[in-house]
Amino acid sequence: MRRHKYYIRIGEIPENETSKIYNGDAIIGEERGVSVYDCIEKNGKYHIVMPLPFIEGQGQTYECLIQEVTQCRYEIARPRKVYLVTGKQVGNGHDNEPIIKNIKIIKEITEQFK
Repeated sequence: MRRHKYYIRIGEIPENETSKIYNGDAIIGEERGVSVYDCIEKNGKYHIVMPLPFIEGQGQTYECLIQEVTQCRYEIARPRKVYLVTGKQVGNGHDNEPIIKNIKIIKEITEQFK
């Protein structure tokens, strides 16, 4: 039996299954799918695994991730939901993160980041 690979998605899944590429607040392009993070499960909780190798410009992704998780934890600004998802990996994104299509939400896991 083939086991599905799971990913963590922070924020809603775009209707067209295409994430935007940002430089600061400016949109500079689109990914070929939806940006997600690899994850591991430990003691019933899912943990983000950051993309390796670290590439130039990836610092903004780490900074955004910290901001997103902080918003989940402290419910400031417009907190985003966090989902455990599965789908077909179609490549890697601008920041070397997995890009997936045909996304299926397994469950919402926002509470574990609070």
